Amino acid sequence: MKYRRFGRTNERVSAMGFGTWPLSGDRYGPIQDAEASNAIREAIDAGVNLVDTAPAYGSGHSEDVVGRAITGLRDKILLVTKCGINRRPGQASPGRDSSRENILREVDISLQRLDTDHIDVYLIHWPDPSVSFEEAFGAMDECVKAGKVRFVGVSNFTVEQLKREVAERKGVSMAQLALAWSLHNPVVSTALVGSRTPEELQSNLAGAELELTPEDMSQIDEIMKGAAGMHDVFTPLKQAMEEWGPVAEVQPAT
Repeated sequence: MKYRRFGRTNERVSAMGFGTWPLSGDRYGPIQDAEASNAIREAIDAGVNLVDTAPAYGSGHSEDVVGRAITGLRDKILLVTKCGINRRPGQASPGRDSSRENILREVDISLQRLDTDHIDVYLIHWPDPSVSFEEAFGAMDECVKAGKVRFVGVSNFTVEQLKREVAERKGVSMAQLALAWSLHNPVVSTALVGSRTPEELQSNLAGAELELTPEDMSQIDEIMKGAAGMHDVFTPLKQAMEEWGPVAEVQPAT
């Protein structure tokens, strides 16, 4: 089995991890718990050292299966589970809930199901637009400080959502954050920024003065790595360009 560095941690993770959504027992059809448990244990014997689960997989069934399967093998794996899915009062089915109350409730339930005293990686399963970044990650930080979780992160978030969260945490707009990030690049001497109104100018000037910490830059750089290659070419807005003549179609790079 090949191993790689796990994010910015000092942990080494197997090139293949073991996903347990199929063990939910619902979406992918019924399973035999004993067979599923054997599959997890054989994967660990083969060198797989990351097992990923979530309480949303079969309403906790997947976590139960994983908890039984890793008995005696807990120190051999990085255990990943998630939070942020809950059936709120009046809801017919579970929905997104990254509130502090729900995260702190879910972490204890997951620890019990998984029969462990800590979770290696704890992820917010889906973005919840009704809860602020500060509240959600404040709760995740509480889990870390309580010794229940080692590392935290997100799942199923887009690059734009992640950038918005950084901007929200800094209390600035996306445009201001983008400008500040550009100006923190040592190869950038000046940023050309258009302003249609005095209000826009003042906002842009604030972005030019915005200070980003090394942690801010590292987080944004990590996000932007995920965006690399998402757009093959820059395509100017045709409406603005056609005033100067026909605009040729630009072919994506191959």
